[in-house]
Amino acid sequence: MKKIILILIAVLALIGSAGGVYFYVSSNSVDPERSLGSSYWGDACGLSPTGFVVCTNEFGVRFDSCSTGLGRYRLKVSVTEPRYQPVSLEMWTESPTTYKRLESGEIYSEGADACYHEGYRFGSQDITINRGSSCGQMGGLKDKFTLMFYFSEGAGLPSPCRFSNEKPPEPD
Repeated sequence: MKKIILILIAVLALIGSAGGVYFYVSSNSVDPERSLGSSYWGDACGLSPTGFVVCTNEFGVRFDSCSTGLGRYRLKVSVTEPRYQPVSLEMWTESPTTYKRLESGEIYSEGADACYHEGYRFGSQDITINRGSSCGQMGGLKDKFTLMFYFSEGAGLPSPCRFSNEKPPEPD
C-alpha cells in the first residue's frame, strides 16, 4: 500500500512539473499580437482600403488620426505586398501651426520572448510608433479616449495617441 501511494505521488508530481514547464515556456513565447499583422491594431482599429490606420469608437464613429496633446498624427501603411510596411506619417501641430509628412519609415523590433514587439520608425525625425510592449506599462489612459498607438520622438517618453470615444451630438 505504501508503494502505491509513493508511486501515485510521484506520478502526480511528474504531471504537475510538466504542466509548470509548459506554462513557463508558453508565458515566455512571443505574443503574435505584438507582431505587425491584422491583429496588431486590436479590436477597435484596422487598416482602411487605402492603408490608413482607422479606429472606430463604441458609438460607430471612425477616426483616421489621433492626438497626443502636442499634435495630431495619421499613419499610412502598405496594403499590398510587402504588407504593413510604413508608407507615411502625417503630423499637424497647432502651436506653431505646422504640417509635416514623413515618408522614410521602417519596421523595427524590440525586446525578446514575451516582451518582444514591433513598430514603425521614421528615421529622419527619430520618431517611433508602436502599440506598446506587454512587459512595460506605458502612461495611463483616460476613460473617454481610446488608444490608437504610442508616439515618441527622440529619446522622449512614449505618449499615447488617442481618438475620442465621445458620443456624437444628436441631430435636431
